[in-house]
Amino acid sequence: CKSLKKMTAVPLRAMGSRAGRRHSSYVHGGEEDAAAGLLVERLHLVGSSWDGARIAGDSKPNEYEVELPPMILKPVKGPPPKSKDWFLCPLVVANVDAYGADLAAPPVAHVLVRTSLSPPLCALRGVRLV
Repeated sequence: CKSLKKMTAVPLRAMGSRAGRRHSSYVHGGEEDAAAGLLVERLHLVGSSWDGARIAGDSKPNEYEVELPPMILKPVKGPPPKSKDWFLCPLVVANVDAYGADLAAPPVAHVLVRTSLSPPLCALRGVRLV
């Protein structure tokens, strides 16, 4: 959808390291350092598990939803990377309730998240950030 925003998720603990500042060649030049970020806490990954700062495959097969560590969401420009290491994950704003009906709401944005699964498999599993 053209109206949706694209962002990338950077684990907060990686922000101070050189690897955290250069997590992707997706952001060009000094744009990443100059771009404002949004600190997000208690973000949940639904549809998969989380391991080693990326979406994990079958490391914990019984885990459907996991709370992520604090993340910085940064806006990015340009086309999404062609690498299979990234998944353009929908970000859904949902209210906690007993039924979970709002987890199927339309996404407010898409966030690039590192993955050890293939992006099509993430999409088939319905992986999303809530």
